[in-house]
Amino acid sequence: MLVCPVSRRTGRVETFGLSDPKITSSYLFEFCDTEMGKIYDGGKIRMRDWKRRQMGLVGSAVPMVRCHLHDPVLNLSFDGKIYESPGTWENLFSDVVNMDELMPSKLFGQAADQIVLGLARPAATQAVVRNPEPKQRPISLSNVYNAMLTMACGLYRLHYADGQTQELPIVYGKQVRDWFSNPGTQSLDDNTVVAWSVKPVRDADNKTLFRTSWDNPLPDVELKSIDFVSGMADPAPFLIAISVE
Repeated sequence: MLVCPVSRRTGRVETFGLSDPKITSSYLFEFCDTEMGKIYDGGKIRMRDWKRRQMGLVGSAVPMVRCHLHDPVLNLSFDGKIYESPGTWENLFSDVVNMDELMPSKLFGQAADQIVLGLARPAATQAVVRNPEPKQRPISLSNVYNAMLTMACGLYRLHYADGQTQELPIVYGKQVRDWFSNPGTQSLDDNTVVAWSVKPVRDADNKTLFRTSWDNPLPDVELKSIDFVSGMADPAPFLIAISVE
């Protein structure tokens, strides 16, 4: 078990209401199933749900584990990187998104119909096509967290050299499914296949990634860039890789 050296030396523990019921530690797991309570007045919103929606805006740099006994604060991000930050790590991404957009009041404040359709405050990550010669199919490799409904959870927005744009929707239940489930139990559309699946040791669930292929709507026009846009809802898609052929 990892123990913060500051905590070991001083006996101090700061948990902000996120303490582990079995272990006394200042290393806080921020994707826990605990209600936010007074943390940014999140109330009944669960920490893991808030963090997942934050990932829709800033990706896998969202801290998974933090220790506030360090100055600056020590963070372990969702993608496994360790970095230092102020107490409010969100300030590091002020050039990407306004900090207010990462707060629970914004992320959970939209109308339900807007969330389902992916219309409310979409988050976009732009992928620039360096050698754009797409004649057929942009291919994506992506997956999502759990959800019970067939619903739009994001989209790809294609930007062309002549100023045109096209959108390819990402629909839970068609292009993506729960990445924790056994892939053999999941139905997909005709353009989507299981790209990778493994059952880790000591883990009850499979980890599964899906690959979807689309025909380029404008194959004769130069493709300049692609936006990966979150629908700001659960399920929350994330992109692993994209290619063209």
